[in-house]
Formats: sequence, C-alpha cells, structure tokens
Amino acid sequence: MTPKDYASMTDKVYEELRKQDWGTSAALELTKTYFTSGAYKNEPQNHEEE
Repeated sequence: MTPKDYASMTDKVYEELRKQDWGTSAALELTKTYFTSGAYKNEPQNHEEE
C-alpha cells in the first residue's frame, strides 16, 4: 500500500464516521485506533493483486 493509498483510506474511514454523526474527536480517535491496531489489514483482499 502506498502512502497515497493509506491516506485515501484514512480519509474515507473518517468521513464515513462523520456521516454517521460521530463527533470530530471521536471519529478521529476511532480512525487512529483502526489504523494503528492494524485492523484494516484483516479485511478481505483482492486475490487478483497477488
């Protein structure tokens, strides 16, 4: 994953939380936790990329 891909994914997660009426600081904290925990790596991957 390139830095640009990572940044784009981070923005999408944050914006989706904001759409769900999460407060700014809560959305930011959850977004940081999601990425620092490595949870994004456990999502299904596209096997065509292998």
